[in-house]
Amino acid sequence: MQTIRKNWYLAGPIALILAAPLAASAEEGTFDSAGVPIHYVDTGGDGAPVVLIHSFASTAEMWDLAGVTSSDGYRFIALDNRGHGDSGKPAGADAYGIEMVNDVVRLMDELGVESAHVVGYSLGAEIALKLTAEHPDLVSSLVVAGSGWSGEPEAEFYQFVGMSLGDNQSFAEWVRSMQPDMTDEEFGFLIGLLEMHGISEEGQDTTALADVALGTGELIDLTEADIAAISVPVLGIAGEIDMERPNIEKIAGVAPDFEMVVIPGADHLDAPLDPLFAETVLGFLAAQD
Repeated sequence: MQTIRKNWYLAGPIALILAAPLAASAEEGTFDSAGVPIHYVDTGGDGAPVVLIHSFASTAEMWDLAGVTSSDGYRFIALDNRGHGDSGKPAGADAYGIEMVNDVVRLMDELGVESAHVVGYSLGAEIALKLTAEHPDLVSSLVVAGSGWSGEPEAEFYQFVGMSLGDNQSFAEWVRSMQPDMTDEEFGFLIGLLEMHGISEEGQDTTALADVALGTGELIDLTEADIAAISVPVLGIAGEIDMERPNIEKIAGVAPDFEMVVIPGADHLDAPLDPLFAETVLGFLAAQD
């Protein structure tokens, strides 16, 4: 677990002020994804569709807070991944993994979207990368941020998370257990930072999140041939000191059309709150028009 840092104090409030709330001007809905209700928000309109896939323990709200949905030139479609938010929380690790990719496929079919730009953060980036490898016809371009081409160490970490989460009442409590020397002030700061990611202090189903983590191995089993076959433009974004940065950088030289942006001074939690994050994502999308 990375050390808590306090250099996001400007980016967070800016993101809150500038982000146009997605739900305020969009249609919310729920559809049946092979027996699991999946909640989503769709801004509609004539712009190019952009599917947004959030991080572990977060919700679709993170994209508002990051300022990504502030542009009115796109049709933003953000889902709550199964096990998260207002979506269903089926029991068992086998209900997650590749089924989280299948939820995105089924959502696009439900909304009549034949192809879309796809943006994912952290776990969402791993879902997005797997989606692109398995269903290349559905993806016009890809943004992987906060994670990327993961491997055995990440698979082992997700297993650890899955085994330990169920012993805690909330995700925030689990995070504190990973850093038991935190002061109350540091913990309060951390809660504020998690909320800026759409992660509430008490509103997490830790049993479902544990199953999500335990099923993640199916998402991060991509081979070099899988990555090399991705022909669409790919943007990688990482905080400068994010431990996940190498898993994004190693896509370079394998995927044929890849570019990388590093957010100075940022770690895993800081990066999507920095104004440069939304600016970079929206700039990349504009370049695809």
